[in-house]
Amino acid sequence: MKCKKTTFSNRILNYCAKLTNGVLCILLVLFTFSYTTSALECADDDFYTYNGNKNQTCAWVAQDTENRCSEIDVNYIEVRDRCRVTCDNCGSTVAIGRTTGQWCTEGSQCSSGVCRQHTCYASDYCKTLKQPWGDTFERNKVILVFVGSGFTDHKEWQEQVHDTFSVFNQFPMFANSNLRFNVFYVDMLEEEFCEYGCKGIDTLLCCNTNTAKVLASKCFPPQATLHTIVIHNDEKYGGAGYRNSNMATTGTHADSGYIAVHELGHSLFEFGDEYKEGKFNAANSANCDVAGCPKWSDLSDHLGMELCVSQHCQGGNYFVAEPSFMDDFRAPVGVVNLRFTCCTYLALTKGVPSYCDRFEFGLGLVEYCKNDYQNYGELDYQNLYSSEQFDKTYDYQFRSRYFYVARPAVIYFDLNEETFGYVDQHNRFGTTPAIHRRRQMLGDYYDIYSAFNKGVKKVHKITIKYDSDQTQEMLFNPIAYIDSPIEDELVVMAIGDDDQSIMEIIVDGSKGLVDDVEFEEILINSWTVFCYWVSTIWHGFVDILSIL
Repeated sequence: MKCKKTTFSNRILNYCAKLTNGVLCILLVLFTFSYTTSALECADDDFYTYNGNKNQTCAWVAQDTENRCSEIDVNYIEVRDRCRVTCDNCGSTVAIGRTTGQWCTEGSQCSSGVCRQHTCYASDYCKTLKQPWGDTFERNKVILVFVGSGFTDHKEWQEQVHDTFSVFNQFPMFANSNLRFNVFYVDMLEEEFCEYGCKGIDTLLCCNTNTAKVLASKCFPPQATLHTIVIHNDEKYGGAGYRNSNMATTGTHADSGYIAVHELGHSLFEFGDEYKEGKFNAANSANCDVAGCPKWSDLSDHLGMELCVSQHCQGGNYFVAEPSFMDDFRAPVGVVNLRFTCCTYLALTKGVPSYCDRFEFGLGLVEYCKNDYQNYGELDYQNLYSSEQFDKTYDYQFRSRYFYVARPAVIYFDLNEETFGYVDQHNRFGTTPAIHRRRQMLGDYYDIYSAFNKGVKKVHKITIKYDSDQTQEMLFNPIAYIDSPIEDELVVMAIGDDDQSIMEIIVDGSKGLVDDVEFEEILINSWTVFCYWVSTIWHGFVDILSIL
């Protein structure tokens, strides 16, 4: 069967090619190796288009500056900040350009122009729920951002987000005394982008993930340590969890906070559901185990108590330490799961909260975390991530869920609209080092063989082409799973359905700028695997001949 193939192009130019000042060009390149940038001259952004319309550039804005300069486009970008000369907005040009979360004393030091609590904020829309004064958070912090759907009154939205977040303090890993995470909310009123009843499940609350991510970026750039909680303005009981998108959804019901914490148990702490109807077991979830519970037997011995309860997880065939919030929303975390949260903070923030001191027994917490039951990575636990992809270890990297990327740049790829683009046009060469999910940079599968062995019938092959002539190929499963916490099940969602058409892909800024993206839908069967095998042998033969 012939595969469907489409090629997408994007007009991407190298800034340095346009700069006559060599010093500015050098400073632009050095940006990716430092945490500050030099200010650009006040100028209109040559790459900016209002709402993506190629005819609506700053020249279009100039035709009606009185009305158009005050507009905010669909990506929540203020026109006056992209068309500075046209809109007479040169006075707001920043001087130093420190990134979100870095120390500052005044707004002129931040690339956003916003300095609050002695730290640079991504925008004026970002408000604090939990951040110690002067506590920097550009790295080594978990960031939670609340965004709203369907709220029409600022006071109502602000009260709801505070009410929902107030529940978090009941859980030790989210206690106010924990300095390893900060919490913010986006103080913008957005039309409804969520709905109950998707996929025929009355309590399943599905949301447009792209809208949620764009809103969350008003507080923090996309990366693995950012987790978004969407609050939909509806009192109905329900929610959802988008594990691979680091997103939880909930309504304004009294249990909204508990639902959000449960979903963060999935996306942040890599826990599986502990109820029988789930699809989580000892092989894919840290908090599910086999008889005798060997994963945490050391803790049982240390505490002198039996921590092994039967008839839980998939089909009731596995064991948990004790009933927890991954079964009953209002249940406690449990001592075993609490230690796993310490491993999460250790992996993602290179440090642990003070409540983790209790687990310093025997070989110690770090050595226990190196068992890596949560699949963060199987190398040095406090230095797990690498952006280098050598052939001999490339397949090995698929065993880890996260990577530390030295120069990440983020692009959005729309399967339905057949377009792609950089999330931040000014950081197309890569931003400061950050942790990202392995899936976003390498895909779901190492090759066609591995996808075939997983029983996958179809994959989306995405090929990134850089202006340096380098390429990056990724194979994605076109099926996404959404957790329905109320109905105790995982719901299958095809990518491209129900507004889930936007894919967030991490590219390596050190490889250059993205020129093209090729998309290919591949049906996997015996013939596909045979063709791939022949191709692999042929290319290996050609490589040998080239050496001789």
